[in-house]
Amino acid sequence: GTLNDLQVFLSLVQQICTSVGSQGPKVVAFDNALGDSLGALETVVVDADDPEEVATFIEQSLVPAFDKWADAEAELRKMADV
Repeated sequence: GTLNDLQVFLSLVQQICTSVGSQGPKVVAFDNALGDSLGALETVVVDADDPEEVATFIEQSLVPAFDKWADAEAELRKMADV
């Protein structure tokens, strides 16, 4: 369920970019980081022999992808204000 929610969130970010007609470099960086991490997570969840592997992947890959969100959000807000 959580993986699906994250994918929906990423889709919403992409819809916002489409509606403002632009996608700045910070949004692209966030989109790529989160999209790549979610794609890899799907594989890790299926292939992992131990739940600890999934937790480690989330901690090392998925969570850091959200470090790019603050800059992406600011860029989206700036585009929306124009």
